[in-house]
Amino acid sequence: MKTNKNSYINNDGLSFPGILIFVVLALISLIPLISFGHYLETLIPVAIIILSFSSFRYTEVNFETRKYREAYSFFGKRFGEWKKIIDINYVSIVGKNVRTQHQRTLGPINNPTGTSESYGVYEIRLFKSISQRIILYNFSTHKKALKVGKILAKGLETKLLDATKVPPVFVDE
Repeated sequence: MKTNKNSYINNDGLSFPGILIFVVLALISLIPLISFGHYLETLIPVAIIILSFSSFRYTEVNFETRKYREAYSFFGKRFGEWKKIIDINYVSIVGKNVRTQHQRTLGPINNPTGTSESYGVYEIRLFKSISQRIILYNFSTHKKALKVGKILAKGLETKLLDATKVPPVFVDE
């Protein structure tokens, strides 16, 4: 999380599925190369691992130009298209429960068993109206969503609505 008076960047972290695929493939390809003495060819999988760890995903909001982008950083070079922030009425924190279903089959194929899990997700949204909104960030804790919501509301010079409360309340600084 990086902030200054003109912008806010939330680093979403490494692109995990891409890294996992690259690392697994690279490690699998290293085994026969090393065992047959092809040390020079081992540089290719190692380079792939290094490249995959140098890629980051993030969301950036520029308060001065009132634009945002969801982008990737690759060796420090940033890629992503800037989009204009609509004339918003307020920034909102919305909580929702996400339910995941894990299934596995024991015995006959048509007799699946499984477990389900529920967890909270807090979204930060920019609202003009119910039909016009931008979902910027997702957080796993209310505390972090509230902190980022306050930064965005201050930077965009608008109000912050905590819609996780019943009834929803506007948050003071």
